Amino acid sequence: MGRARRFYDSVFGFEVMAHDERFCAFRVGSDVLLLFTEGSSNSPISVSGGTIPAHHTLGAGHFALAVSKDDLDVWRARLQQHGIKGTTAIIDAPPDDTVAQVQQAGTIMERFETDDVKALLLVGGAVNAVTNALSKTDYRPRIAATNARNLASAASNPATDPSVLETALAADSGFIFDSPAMRQCFKVVEKATGHKIVIDVPQGEPQYRVSAQTACEYVSLLSTLLKAAGKNPTVASFGKAIDATKTVDVTGLGTITYQPKTHTYSLPMFTYTYDPTLKRLVAADQIS
Repeated sequence: MGRARRFYDSVFGFEVMAHDERFCAFRVGSDVLLLFTEGSSNSPISVSGGTIPAHHTLGAGHFALAVSKDDLDVWRARLQQHGIKGTTAIIDAPPDDTVAQVQQAGTIMERFETDDVKALLLVGGAVNAVTNALSKTDYRPRIAATNARNLASAASNPATDPSVLETALAADSGFIFDSPAMRQCFKVVEKATGHKIVIDVPQGEPQYRVSAQTACEYVSLLSTLLKAAGKNPTVASFGKAIDATKTVDVTGLGTITYQPKTHTYSLPMFTYTYDPTLKRLVAADQIS
């Protein structure tokens, strides 16, 4: 714990709010980063103000820190001063110019291969350009993506060589396609729109599932909160219902948890890997 605390303190300059041999709390902007020694928070702990219930996570987990493009050189130098090395690049070709993006990604991959980079962390729309560029070469670094949907799109792209994705990994919120409630909601959407909703469609064809999935999730959440708000809901009663409803079972997502400090919901997170038999991304393990 001491080494982890010194790392975030010295490298990133995060303010230490509280710490002991069991945990450390850092202030990160308007958020709080909590570090725990593995296994140390599995049981309730009594403190002067009451009891802190047991809490922990199992399996892989991640969080991300973002900096502006203008500050990249400053942070690169700072990380190198602390002995943290890495090779970075930005694909800044116009988003609507696929050819230019792939060409730029190809040039970057040549440099990465020369630098013997064995793993790539791909952010945002870089996934499709990089996987497309790698498919034209024999260079096969391991890929980790911050967005499972982008990686899934690359997996369904005929231009992507499946070998590029053999060891690929992503972490993102989950989606339970075959849950009874979601299937029932899809039937309502299919009847209203006339479109058949399936999980896999050929590249280039409309993916009706995405919009239907989003609608079913939001309607499920709204329905639960409206019931909690009571008859003739107002803005005030709706807000109180949100604060009072700590957890909500949402169609297709499972149980989500409301965070009153940030006024956001925490969704179940899963790791995703490529299935060569199905030729698509599949959920592997739930990590939170």
